[in-house]
Amino acid sequence: MIKKIKRDKKGYFFSLDAFIALVIILGIVLLIKPPVKQNVYETHVHEDLMDVLSSLSFEEMNNSYAEGLRNNPAIGVETNKSVLEYIGELFALGYIDEPSDLVDSFMNDLNLKQNIGIYYDDAFLGGKVITPEADAETLSTTRQVLGGIRRNNSEFVLTGYSARAFLSYENKVDYFYFGGYVGDGNITALIDGDVIGANIEGDFSGDFDVYVNGIASGSHTPTPGTPYSFSLSSYLGNFITGENYIDFRAPSGNLFIAGGYIRVVYDSSEVPMLNGKHRFPGIEGLINIYDGFYVPGDLNSLNITLHYNSSYNIFLIIGNKSIYFGNSSGAETTINIPDSTLSSLLDYSSMSGNTVPVRFGIANASYVQNVSIDADVFSVTDLSGSMCDCSQSGWFCTYDENRCGSHWSCSSGVCTGGINEARDANDAFIDAVLNTSANFSNRVGLVGYESVINAVDTHDLSDDNVSLKNTVAGWRAVGGTCICCGI
Repeated sequence: MIKKIKRDKKGYFFSLDAFIALVIILGIVLLIKPPVKQNVYETHVHEDLMDVLSSLSFEEMNNSYAEGLRNNPAIGVETNKSVLEYIGELFALGYIDEPSDLVDSFMNDLNLKQNIGIYYDDAFLGGKVITPEADAETLSTTRQVLGGIRRNNSEFVLTGYSARAFLSYENKVDYFYFGGYVGDGNITALIDGDVIGANIEGDFSGDFDVYVNGIASGSHTPTPGTPYSFSLSSYLGNFITGENYIDFRAPSGNLFIAGGYIRVVYDSSEVPMLNGKHRFPGIEGLINIYDGFYVPGDLNSLNITLHYNSSYNIFLIIGNKSIYFGNSSGAETTINIPDSTLSSLLDYSSMSGNTVPVRFGIANASYVQNVSIDADVFSVTDLSGSMCDCSQSGWFCTYDENRCGSHWSCSSGVCTGGINEARDANDAFIDAVLNTSANFSNRVGLVGYESVINAVDTHDLSDDNVSLKNTVAGWRAVGGTCICCGI
């Protein structure tokens, strides 16, 4: 009896285990299910519609309502605009039904399953509504800016104006500089590019003629020592595209320019690229140039090319360093000085960011200029009593303005004292200075001194020969010798 009960309990435990296992399996099946992938398709119909309306001309819109608007002159909106602009202008002019009806006229032809509408700011102009907007799960928008129209509660403005400024072309300006001194002879400047304007200013030593590419381009009579400027606007036809030569030729063949420049205006499409080049002016004559060049940044390399013809030795000095010395034996020659040579002679770091002086000329030559200019000259003469000393024998003297025959320096005969010779010398000086070419206006001034300066013994600068000589004739030898007074 006891054994039978134990067997029954054992079967009960096995059944319970199987039941628990079944529950676990069912739980797994119910709770764990495979993921389901759902594809969400994003629509771009609103963007496509906006592109079509902004690119399609209203005149090309083919429906009966659009045709009616085009044939209605009272509408007052130009039809050569895009459909979107036409709708915007209708709304800006205060039309209420027409914009909405026009939108509906083409919206109804679209087979859409989504809501779609056209708004001006917050105002609904028209569209197709399938589901109330409040119930929509997704809302997509696209925008298009319409320029030149505006509408508010008090006024309707159809069009506005906008302006856009831009450069259709740009002129470039460059300068060819004449340094401190450029001479002496006929001078040439080489200008590159398509020149559309040229102005020149400089201190010229005398009269000269200008030639552009060998063609006479004006004659000039500047005042030496005074800046002189002129334009070549009347001779722009003498310039060509490419290399242009501007010559300054003096009748005497002996011209120099004591500083100046050529201001050149180029067509922007033909701007020359000099890439940091500094050009010397050409000199046909006695080479004598004081110049300089500016290094705008760090100087990394430098090369020099000299093209010249000289039987005499010429020299080139940059800064305080001698770079070249030699001659061409009377034949044209070209000398190239490479960076390897120049970098060993010059301190590039000290030249960077600075203006570097340049001297180029003929060695061991004396530069003599014969330049005629207006002159203001003073004659300073000693009128002291010692000027009465006789230079010949005689008894007539004017010492202390007293006619005497007993002065120690006088003897028998006629006395021609130093004062007489001073008068004669001043008269000759006045004639020499004033009797010049009519092209000049020289002036002479007189100062006669003794112990003091008397006004009657002086004369201001003047070209009046008679008045000057009258002052000289009134000089008398008297008093002490105050040289400082004369100065």
